[in-house]
Amino acid sequence: MVKKDLEYFINYFKEDINELAQVGAHFGQEIEIFDKFDLNHIHLFEPIKDLKSILLENTKNKKNYSIHSFALGNENTNKQMFYSDENSGQSSSILEPALHKKLQPKIKFEKIINIEVKKFIDLNIDNVNFLIMDVQGFELEVLKGFENKLKNVRYIFTEVNRNYLYESNVLIKDLDKYLTQFGFLRIWTTWRSADMPWGDAFYIRKEHISLYRKFFLFFKNMIFTSKLFFILYRIFDFRVHKKKLKKYLFKKS
Repeated sequence: MVKKDLEYFINYFKEDINELAQVGAHFGQEIEIFDKFDLNHIHLFEPIKDLKSILLENTKNKKNYSIHSFALGNENTNKQMFYSDENSGQSSSILEPALHKKLQPKIKFEKIINIEVKKFIDLNIDNVNFLIMDVQGFELEVLKGFENKLKNVRYIFTEVNRNYLYESNVLIKDLDKYLTQFGFLRIWTTWRSADMPWGDAFYIRKEHISLYRKFFLFFKNMIFTSKLFFILYRIFDFRVHKKKLKKYLFKKS
């Protein structure tokens, strides 16, 4: 998740934000962004128990924060999480790693931990209208757990995938399809790089968008998730070629 992009959208819509929820808060890297704005309340969801004390420390003496030590999903249950120590658990997921293991071989998932999962609809939280998700492919399950409370949400900033980094993770086209049913349209997308099939996206409700802009965004979204776009992206993305050159030079030496 790119912090500067998240900060831009919070700043742009700050006057309209009632409460904000971050699902997959980790140890609170974005708290410094949230603190720049006079937000009514921030809900941080993080199921990894070892991170709770860090989140509590990072929000100490801040009355507009609530820490929730469980994951969000489409059922109230306990699940196993594939945990990685390499990056303090940032790549950990309820879903089993797939392409992730090939693209980032240094990140190992050698531990399984038990976590609690709850549906958002069953929580006594009713005023969240800005949602942030960083849940390693589990986004669709989180959204399904909102049920009719999703109608209160106006803005969604989320990680997205165009390939299966984790087993059965939701792809961006399927996320688009699901959110369209609830009146959302993706207005912005950025990809990590041509050879890393994940990035971030921002969705807002269609009623905030003019008819002309809806048509423009519809075709833009089709283009920027098409196979042709990613073929061209891979050809012209200098980061891919830089990485290949580095590999070649190290091999030679």
